Amino acid sequence: MTTTVTSYEIPLEPNPQTFQIALAGVTYSVTLWWSTAGNCWNISIADSNQVPIISSIPLVTGMDLLEPFAYLEFGGQLVVQTDHDITAIPTYTNLGTTSHVYFVVTTVTTVVPTAAQNIYFGGSTSSDLPGGKIGFDPPPRGESG
Repeated sequence: MTTTVTSYEIPLEPNPQTFQIALAGVTYSVTLWWSTAGNCWNISIADSNQVPIISSIPLVTGMDLLEPFAYLEFGGQLVVQTDHDITAIPTYTNLGTTSHVYFVVTTVTTVVPTAAQNIYFGGSTSSDLPGGKIGFDPPPRGESG
């Protein structure tokens, strides 16, 4: 089993903005704006037809912003991180420059062998073994081998 983690930075500017982006193969409309009351950036995500999916999530660090919405199956995590201080939330002026928003996708791949491999001798069939057996038969009790 192999686990691969891939991070995609969402290109942003320190300005309120609305744009469309494909995340895990699905196109969404994303809106970011500065909340003066909360003193933070907020994000809302809608489908490609502008139908709201989630609204007004503050861009905070240290967590997957989509975790409370796992049932919506976005296909990844939304993570915020600031250069040189991973716990610092984005400021009004550093969003997209030193504060970044990432969509993180984790893929688990299971390798399935194409032929049954003999775990004792590396052969692919029982005929590869002496006597045509997979594994071995222990000697009967009382006999030494």
